[in-house]
Amino acid sequence: MTHSKQKGNLGFSATIKELHRLGINVFSEIGDLSRIDIIAEVEKTLLTIQVKYATEKKSSVELPLRKCGPNGYKYVYDSSDVDIFSVYLPIKDKVIFIPSSLACKNKSSFIIRFEDTQHKNQFGVHYIKEFDNLKSVLDRVKTEKLNRQGASSTAESPKLSLVGAAPTLPANLFGG
Repeated sequence: MTHSKQKGNLGFSATIKELHRLGINVFSEIGDLSRIDIIAEVEKTLLTIQVKYATEKKSSVELPLRKCGPNGYKYVYDSSDVDIFSVYLPIKDKVIFIPSSLACKNKSSFIIRFEDTQHKNQFGVHYIKEFDNLKSVLDRVKTEKLNRQGASSTAESPKLSLVGAAPTLPANLFGG
């Protein structure tokens, strides 16, 4: 299997399988036109996920944070694009979740090691064991997202209000 779309589909399917295994509702993007591949509902919080297929190189894998396409298209992922990168590791037939807040601290890629390095400097080195427990990574990202939302002004986001049994929308919902 060499076509990048086939690899992406394999990573996408493996990610959905793992999310369902955890009892998480999953919603998918149609058309491959968005930076968001999957939306996962984790205990009433929606988390956005970008799926990546990674090939092992020298006991590590690289999560590319740059994307290139036809006609000179170039893009660098930012932590505001998605909440989580799901990385499918085909050699291990395993999915790991990496918080975008962690991965996007790097400029072009994020390296995950399978084994300890021989270097004494461990700064910026990340091991697969940090991301093994998918549920704990999801919970961490959910908490980060809720904290960010709590810190932002609630006056900015319109809320539904119920009058009797019929919901009413705020007058400024559509810019009015």
